[in-house]
Amino acid sequence: AKESVTRIHKAGVPILTGTDANQSLMVVVKYGEALHRELEPLVDAGLSNEEALRAATILAVEWFRSGNRAAIAVWKRADMVLIGGNLVDDIADTINVERVWIAVGESRWGEKII
Repeated sequence: AKESVTRIHKAGVPILTGTDANQSLMVVVKYGEALHRELEPLVDAGLSNEEALRAATILAVEWFRSGNRAAIAVWKRADMVLIGGNLVDDIADTINVERVWIAVGESRWGEKII
């Protein structure tokens, strides 16, 4: 799989992360944990940390045309995550979630939406 990801990345094919957790009887992966486990192999296959983060955020929004997300702007929905660490230096720091805000935004009149 690593070789395939490396080759398609070098060819310029967009790479997106998945969102599903494995809930089989054999292996249980907590919801959300699978995404954290997916980023490191992408970096190992040649994506930069920034490219791996884009695969998990803005690229998925663009490809699935979820137009009101992935931007902090008026009338956009912004789910934000505060990470304890530096994702530019270590992609594994994504697991260090300190706080999550869901549907944070601001109306066109400047009112906070939380």
